[in-house]
Amino acid sequence: MRYRKSIIISVLALGMVFSQAKAQADLQASLESMLKSNAQLYLQPFVDGFGSGMNSGWYYKSGVHKFLGFDLSVKMAGIQIGDDQKTFDWVLADNNLTLPLNSATNGQIADLTLPFSDLYLGTDTKTATLFGDQGGVLEPNAPHVVDLIHTQFINDGHSEAEWGYIESNIQSTVASNVQAVPLPNGFNLSAMPVPIVQASIGLPMGTELSARFFPEQDLGDLGKFSFYGGGLRLNLDQFIPIPLFPVDITAGAFYQQMKMGDIITATNMHYGLQVGKSINLLIFGLGAYVDAGLDATSIDVNYDANITAPDGTASTTNVSFTLDGEGGPRYGAGLFIKPLPFIYISAAYSQTSTNQVATVGLNIGMR
Repeated sequence: MRYRKSIIISVLALGMVFSQAKAQADLQASLESMLKSNAQLYLQPFVDGFGSGMNSGWYYKSGVHKFLGFDLSVKMAGIQIGDDQKTFDWVLADNNLTLPLNSATNGQIADLTLPFSDLYLGTDTKTATLFGDQGGVLEPNAPHVVDLIHTQFINDGHSEAEWGYIESNIQSTVASNVQAVPLPNGFNLSAMPVPIVQASIGLPMGTELSARFFPEQDLGDLGKFSFYGGGLRLNLDQFIPIPLFPVDITAGAFYQQMKMGDIITATNMHYGLQVGKSINLLIFGLGAYVDAGLDATSIDVNYDANITAPDGTASTTNVSFTLDGEGGPRYGAGLFIKPLPFIYISAAYSQTSTNQVATVGLNIGMR
């Protein structure tokens, strides 16, 4: 049975949860407490960082398998998360709030509608991304709001003495209607691991087919996680008409799809070129390569947000969007050693446009 938390979202509070029942942060609850603009900003570093990790570790040698050669690999990619990926500036919703001043002042002041830019003027909007720690708090600017009401009251022909009789009621009305808004927490991550299980097999004409997967696992607050993918590499140096060409040159293209929780689906593409050399003896072997490539990552987000309007009316709003990662070029290098027959221990490093990624692997294979 599909489990979804019921999150009450107030449009009066910039799309954020007011309920004190929201005590623990999890990915789905955090997203359900945000509308589109801020959900995108909250997730953007995750799209960039996780995409960098998912697009790593496709190979540990510069050359491809010979026909029907194969390997089975277990790898771990670790993504470094920079401080600049842990915070973002919250976007104030383009909404208004009507203050019930008429009843508070016995008809002396009409109800006043103000935009959030006035209600929260000057508040610190910096808050946590998914990778960050404590979410910020949007503090109402009550003195500014009261000053606006005071100005309108005087401009309507009333005196300062009359204002003195209602000022305390005005302050109380503002305080009870314009509240501080706690923003969602992140998961306080400085690095993120991506586990990979992969198999590769050599095909005719200097090609190699790879497939990887990770079975569905419950990662607690992050939800259920799984992915699958595949790719093809082609030996390019076979087309160079030079006998015993001294290095391997290989090109590859790879595709993956990942799901996290019930609401996120990510697609990752990587295109790369590898140049290197491997020495494989009967017992011992070693090799190294450098590589360059292009990454492309996007995620589809789709969730339902339960909204309570100012008049108490409940409704459900669907929030869905596609968010593209920064992607772009990546550069790296890798090496392996073969301490025992059929056993390869590998390590690699990549620098993407947003993250640094280190990958280690244990590979069992026959060339």
